[in-house]
Amino acid sequence: RKAMTNSYQDTDAGRLLLRTPGQRIEGPPVYTIKSGPATQSARMLDEVDAVNAPRLELPETGRPVRASEYSADEFKAITRNMYKHQADVSTPAEMVARAERIEPGFQTAIRNITDDLGLVKNETFGVKQLKSLENKLKRGYKLGTVTDPIRTRILINTAQEADEVVNRIAELMPVQDRGFQRHTTSGYFDRKLNVMYTDPNGERLLGEIQITTPEMLEAVDGMGHRLYEVERALTERYGAEVPTTHIRRFENMQRAQKELYQGVAEKVDPRIVESIEAKPDKDFLSTSPAKQDIKPPAKRDKVTFKKEAT
Repeated sequence: RKAMTNSYQDTDAGRLLLRTPGQRIEGPPVYTIKSGPATQSARMLDEVDAVNAPRLELPETGRPVRASEYSADEFKAITRNMYKHQADVSTPAEMVARAERIEPGFQTAIRNITDDLGLVKNETFGVKQLKSLENKLKRGYKLGTVTDPIRTRILINTAQEADEVVNRIAELMPVQDRGFQRHTTSGYFDRKLNVMYTDPNGERLLGEIQITTPEMLEAVDGMGHRLYEVERALTERYGAEVPTTHIRRFENMQRAQKELYQGVAEKVDPRIVESIEAKPDKDFLSTSPAKQDIKPPAKRDKVTFKKEAT
């Protein structure tokens, strides 16, 4: 901290100046971290600033909202506030049309960052198509709460790379960072960002950026997505009550996914695994059931499941 007292703020020019030996400066010193490699003292001061920073109701450019820094209720309230960013969209067709107009600029902005950092941006993950959007609405979502009309995926190998790309994106647009989260029913995990994107013409949509590893992408593109589709089809057809005739198949899909993604967890950077949190309930309709730890009632042809977020 003493090393940082040798600077002060030139209020006229707004510049950071260095105090030379014997120089007298009027007024209290401004504790400012100079550019260059961060020292331990600098990092400690950054942590103090983060703790004392005012709470945000919305993410701001340069000030991301991180799930780890807010309570669950605060984080959900911020999510609801973000829905206003696309409140002028009134129909699914209108949302898709706008997404197709502004998505190229969104993708270019993210690609510039990943290229600069030497990371891979997956180019097959773009506009949510109309059929997919309508299916999502049938599952209980409201149009304004859809957070992925435009989306992309970034591949990282380490927790540090994930942090670096999140910070760079947050310098460009408002970011809500959910951190690495694991789906409790399947074991799948990734890090998702919800962003408030505005294109140069002023058109706005929420977007989703998925941060994952090559190992996870390989698992999903292989067997993972097919297992998930079977599980989701049963959920969509039967809701919270899966008939006993389908219970074994439903449980097998979940078990196979957990085994698959546990294998992924054993291969990736341990710091990623250490940071994973269970995916919390969302503040809108949940659609995926999870079996209760109770013995099913006798002489019934259906078993009731408690709904849990996907």
